[in-house]
Amino acid sequence: MARRGMDNTLPGGAEIVQGYSSHDYLIANGTTLVSSYASHGYFINLPANAEIITVQAPSGTPDYNKPSTAIYSLGSGKVFVTGLTIEYSVARKGPEWEAFFREMLMNNLGYSQFVPVAPVIVIGGIDFMTFNFYYYIQYKRALGKFNTMYKEAVAGGMDNETLGLAMTQNDTAATYYANASRYDPVVSNFPRVYIFIDLREAGLHQKQAVGILKEAMEDW
Repeated sequence: MARRGMDNTLPGGAEIVQGYSSHDYLIANGTTLVSSYASHGYFINLPANAEIITVQAPSGTPDYNKPSTAIYSLGSGKVFVTGLTIEYSVARKGPEWEAFFREMLMNNLGYSQFVPVAPVIVIGGIDFMTFNFYYYIQYKRALGKFNTMYKEAVAGGMDNETLGLAMTQNDTAATYYANASRYDPVVSNFPRVYIFIDLREAGLHQKQAVGILKEAMEDW
């Protein structure tokens, strides 16, 4: 965390100010995120269009003058800024941290107009964080599609054999995802190589489950 007085200027002119808080307040649902240091800083000079997501609450009471997570428009894109200790707290603190991180990922990247592109291996090594994020998004998107399509297929009278084939792929994907989760929450282990294979297989099998239903529905 940089100190005020150094180069703390962010895109759009916002600045981050060093200031520690063990409690930060999630405005949307009233959740309090607690950690040794839930955040290391807050923001000033945010653009007028900024959506404040969390604020520091060092005494347990939200301080709306100290926003610690925000998102704002800049040009044709958006800027997401946070002073929260997300990586540390997702791995070591309560489930509310994982839920927060997952929501931030999916809302700001996964379910936006952004479409993740399959990473390319480059000379010098593999960026496992990029790969793991890619397959995480693929799995979650495909799982959402499967759940919707499966209900429609059952209601429409799809044959049990096809439903069974799709469910087998769905269950296989769930098993691989559970394996990827056995160390810590998946989102806290994106940089780790040891979740890559399971996360990749989860994404691929979930897409196959969707593909089976989609193909069968096209023949209705």
